[in-house]
Amino acid sequence: MISYAEIFLQHEVDTLAEAQAVMVDQERLETLEGDLRRVPGDGAYGIRRGYLWMLVGDDDRIKPDRMVLRWLRRHGFTGDVPAARELIRGVAGDLSSQDSPVTPWMVDRAIWKAERSRSLAR
Repeated sequence: MISYAEIFLQHEVDTLAEAQAVMVDQERLETLEGDLRRVPGDGAYGIRRGYLWMLVGDDDRIKPDRMVLRWLRRHGFTGDVPAARELIRGVAGDLSSQDSPVTPWMVDRAIWKAERSRSLAR
């Protein structure tokens, strides 16, 4: 995560508010994302980077890590990480109503917590 922090500083993003402002500036976001992608360990699907943006406050990003994928697979899912992201976005949309929106982050978190509880119970 130190590498990510250094990249944020290189892009003159050194507060949470500035990071949140980048999320709505598509040009700056793409430039920053390009540099973040090159961090060793970011992985083919950018799961860590997705988690970073979740922590910054992006409720539309998720991190389909091993816990989430394990839960999904136990329920019949056979796809890869990008397919899991789409599935969870779709589920969030299906669960949402005008009075009670459900974000992908909320679905990701609920799945993660359920799988974590299951793992701890073993």
